[in-house]
Amino acid sequence: MQPQRGRIDRSGRLVIPAPVRRELELRDGDELTFVSGETPGEVRLVSRRAAVRRAQALVRQYALRDGSAVDELLAERRRDAEREEAELQEHSQSLERSRAPHTKT
Repeated sequence: MQPQRGRIDRSGRLVIPAPVRRELELRDGDELTFVSGETPGEVRLVSRRAAVRRAQALVRQYALRDGSAVDELLAERRRDAEREEAELQEHSQSLERSRAPHTKT
């Protein structure tokens, strides 16, 4: 897309040229984010749709390649619960032994 000019009216509204709206697939009522550019005085205009796509791509990098993150989390929680149950049983048995009357032989 060729550089385009916009204009700010007295109310502070920015008129976005039609070619830019088409390029960004903007529709009436769409939300936009203004992001500081790399050099002073520059601003990037990011559509909500583009921001969501970028966020999804970032999350996808860290997603599990095989299987489901939910399944992995549940399996981890089950392992933790089994370990905690074994520790609790061991602690209970230790308490019972310490409370048992000692007999001399």
